[in-house]
Amino acid sequence: MMIHKNAIETARAIITFNNIQHISWVRNQEIKEYETKIYSNAGVIIQPMTKTELTHLLINYKDFMGIEG
Repeated sequence: MMIHKNAIETARAIITFNNIQHISWVRNQEIKEYETKIYSNAGVIIQPMTKTELTHLLINYKDFMGIEG
């Protein structure tokens, strides 16, 4: 998986941030990873991520979308 400045590339898909409608995640306590769901008009991409990967995605996504806080 690669997190670009304006997109995420998984083993199965590439989606640009402007096509993302919603991102949700839940932590799997057993394996200490996050099951991340990225929603778009095309459906849902489910991607396991480490805490570092999820943080990187969210920082880039917020910056791209102009989300402050």
